[in-house]
Amino acid sequence: MRHRKALSIATLIAALVLFGIEIGMWIKAVAPAHTETDKQNIEGHNPPNEIPAIAGMCLLVTAAVIASIPTKVRH
Repeated sequence: MRHRKALSIATLIAALVLFGIEIGMWIKAVAPAHTETDKQNIEGHNPPNEIPAIAGMCLLVTAAVIASIPTKVRH
């Protein structure tokens, strides 16, 4: 029980770190833009990689599955 809870929390933290990396990538990509049109052009023509966000989503689903596994009942 305790190990499963710790694993679920660790997976959730890893997912949040990956989302932070994704945010940093988007901020870095649009930093040189001076207007909203420049930002849209950068995002449309050369968007940052989405792999950290996809991996973060997978880890969030994994954390939810781990947390929802019922504990064994001893009789």
